[in-house]
Amino acid sequence: MEVSFKKDHYSILIVDDDEKDVHQVKEYFEQRNYQIQHVKTEKEAIENFNNKQFDIVICEYIFLDMEGGKLYTTLKNIDVYIPIIVFSHFSDVQHKVAAFKNGCDDYVAKTSELEELEIRMTALLRRIYPPHFCYLVRFKDMELDMVRRKVKKEGKEIDLTEKEYKLLAYLVKNKNKLVTREMILNEVWEKNEETLTNIIDVYINYLRKKIDLPNKESLIKTIRGVGYRMDD
Repeated sequence: MEVSFKKDHYSILIVDDDEKDVHQVKEYFEQRNYQIQHVKTEKEAIENFNNKQFDIVICEYIFLDMEGGKLYTTLKNIDVYIPIIVFSHFSDVQHKVAAFKNGCDDYVAKTSELEELEIRMTALLRRIYPPHFCYLVRFKDMELDMVRRKVKKEGKEIDLTEKEYKLLAYLVKNKNKLVTREMILNEVWEKNEETLTNIIDVYINYLRKKIDLPNKESLIKTIRGVGYRMDD
């Protein structure tokens, strides 16, 4: 199992139709090792966001104004943890209040220095990826994102329910160890009633169907009468 405590490269989605402004922002952040994707429309923003994982969004206020902040709502529905910074020519209180009411996490006027934008962006990223927090766990051909609670297998996202994710994450974090049914009940279901132990077997089978390869040994080993384990 491999764990990552810090990202080497942060990925930024910029939504802005002003080429001049974007050129300056792109140049500034690319020199500082950020990966930049620029789009000019709400439609392009949503398409890119659906197809690639970004760490933060920098957006011009005008896209908030469209259909009552639909873009912000859509992005947050796709990824509830994504921080959104409005970077706009509007610097008055009314625009800032409207932006925060519609879901943005911070607001920086374009009259500010880009260094301020970077400082505010870094502060937001630190909340999501705090120092020494293990946010990414790799186990064999799987990758678990502990912040966004998503799992990828061979680079493709697996659709897991909340309980399936919690069960898999618990087993992976305890790899090479025997995990009893009672331990799983306490951790995943937050209960220790014996009558519920059968539900664990049901969810183990759900997981196996999603993470195991056909005709291959299951990644989750059954220790008969006791529990389960996942070995490297």
